[in-house]
Amino acid sequence: MEKNPQIIERCPKLPVTLDVKALNGCNKVLCTGTTVQNDTLEEVLLHCSAAEHISVLGPTAGYFPDPLFARGVHVLGGAPGQRRSVVAGTDFAAQALGGGHPEALF
Repeated sequence: MEKNPQIIERCPKLPVTLDVKALNGCNKVLCTGTTVQNDTLEEVLLHCSAAEHISVLGPTAGYFPDPLFARGVHVLGGAPGQRRSVVAGTDFAAQALGGGHPEALF
């Protein structure tokens, strides 16, 4: 799920949507740490009950993990000392988890 339509256009191989309800059918969910900063993580997690795996990743995800683990997040991964765009963070995570093939994630 993405709030910025321009980012959706820049990631054509990733299943990205503006509708948070689309997460209801996902078995794996990858979020950026920005969902905590922009106060959308709770809404996102409400639609992830079917997910077997939820990750919060990226350079903005550098905080204590326990509150996220208590909400059902399985992995928290940050990058200290570097700030990258959300798209760069998404590309990095997709490559790391999908072996360079973002479409393999879903």
